Amino acid sequence: MTVVPGQAGVTVRKDDAGPGIPEADLDRVFQPLQRLKASRNRGTGGVGLGLAIARQAVGSEGGTVRLGNRRDGGLRAEVFLPCAATLQHAPALRLAHGAGHEAA
Repeated sequence: MTVVPGQAGVTVRKDDAGPGIPEADLDRVFQPLQRLKASRNRGTGGVGLGLAIARQAVGSEGGTVRLGNRRDGGLRAEVFLPCAATLQHAPALRLAHGAGHEAA
């Protein structure tokens, strides 16, 4: 895992060495109840809500969650969270958080 601080916020990256995700499915995996492996069942793991919940939670704080295939194989997951100063200068984000909300 890599944490990359920046002026606008912080990005957390996690790379793996697995098979990745077909390009056509990269957006679909964020939809509720979507799982890529048909062979998986509730006994072997998940119902397909984790990425949808993660994207919604991070988005509610003005951030983003992205997935992408790495050139050398595997997947990269990135979470970006804006810093409090960024939220103070972005009226649309501040409104989404409610009056007086301060990012931690």
